[in-house]
Amino acid sequence: MNLYVYVGNNPLKYIDPTGNNEIGTISRHKFVAHINKRLKHGKKLNLWIGESHSLESGAILLLKLLTSINIHNIVLENCSATLGLRPPENINFVDLMINNRFFSPKTYRAFRRAKKLTKNHNLYYLGSNCWKNTYLDIHLFGPSNNYIALVGSRHIVDEIETMGYNYDLQAYPAYRHTNEDENIALLPLDRVEHFRKVKRTMKEIQEYGVWVKGRRGVKGSAFLVLGNKATMEREFGNAAQAVPEDLSDLQDYQSRSRTPKVIQRFASLFRRK
Repeated sequence: MNLYVYVGNNPLKYIDPTGNNEIGTISRHKFVAHINKRLKHGKKLNLWIGESHSLESGAILLLKLLTSINIHNIVLENCSATLGLRPPENINFVDLMINNRFFSPKTYRAFRRAKKLTKNHNLYYLGSNCWKNTYLDIHLFGPSNNYIALVGSRHIVDEIETMGYNYDLQAYPAYRHTNEDENIALLPLDRVEHFRKVKRTMKEIQEYGVWVKGRRGVKGSAFLVLGNKATMEREFGNAAQAVPEDLSDLQDYQSRSRTPKVIQRFASLFRRK
């Protein structure tokens, strides 16, 4: 069932979730249009993409958003960077990615085509000194305006109180500890499926989420948006619902709306005659 929620004065269509641990689904077009409209009016909103460093899905999602959303600051995870270090000014985002990643020929070509579109984007690092300076990386040496960050998905889905020299207490989940009122996280579908099987820890923080549909004809391009209750309801209204700690309890992504049971039963009366 398609419903509309109002975010400000703007209707945002979503697919009605039914049952426990089910969340709404919005179209990618609506998601992009909504983000761009908020940015146009000077609202602060940062996007954190959680990826597997060995897969392409996070990098592809980052690229697609950079070419459709009016954000010109990119924050990339680099655990070997020292505090305050930034990528060289003379290197383009595309060159930085293809020089440090192994991409399939199709993805490589997609990045090359986007080089001109990203030539004026600003680059920053996060996770300096093996994730010891999370807050400083963002608030002291990071961008002063809206940004898109690409980090390992564990820094999105896990709430871990790390101890000792190696990690910062703010590294898990990094997007919530740096500014949870202005940050939302995006988890590609393959990462959601991964954490259905590999359990995570999220004891104290209640996440809210909404599905965003994949690109037409591109399998696996859907993603899950996560954030705190206030931020998610502000951005997506009633489409955002509570997300369980155990992601195996979260309903499967549905690319199409499901016919409500009451309508199915009503239609079955006519089929019997």
